[in-house]
Amino acid sequence: MFNCKLLFAKRYRGTFMFAFVNFKTQECYEWFFQFSLKDPWWIPKYDSYYLNDGKWPLAGWLFFYFGRHTRGAVIPCEQSEISEGKKPLVDKAGNLYVIYNLPEEELARKFRRTILRYNCEVGIEKDGDNVTIINTVRSKRWISIFLKK
Repeated sequence: MFNCKLLFAKRYRGTFMFAFVNFKTQECYEWFFQFSLKDPWWIPKYDSYYLNDGKWPLAGWLFFYFGRHTRGAVIPCEQSEISEGKKPLVDKAGNLYVIYNLPEEELARKFRRTILRYNCEVGIEKDGDNVTIINTVRSKRWISIFLKK
């Protein structure tokens, strides 16, 4: 959590959402907590495609529900690459970053799986309208031995 930065916090009725940037894993993600008295889950369960038209996972029991969603990749950039009117993210060392939103949910899940298994440097290549996310692997994480294949 020392390499993280809180981007924003929102509340809509009984749902609270917090957006974070992790500069170590180069990931932007959201945590959400929901409190609802309608239609409780009497047995604890996990639904991987629940909120937001089946894009966000949700786990919960009774009236309390929790979830985590990968929003995008955090890409290092130069001052000249930032378009006018956009504000870059700045880490503690003063490096500049921009967020690239991942367009598909399955791509976001694969990105999350990759950064959990490997120490990576994330970059992008643009070729016209096509954008390619490049993960350059530095080493395998020790925790990856506990993850499913």
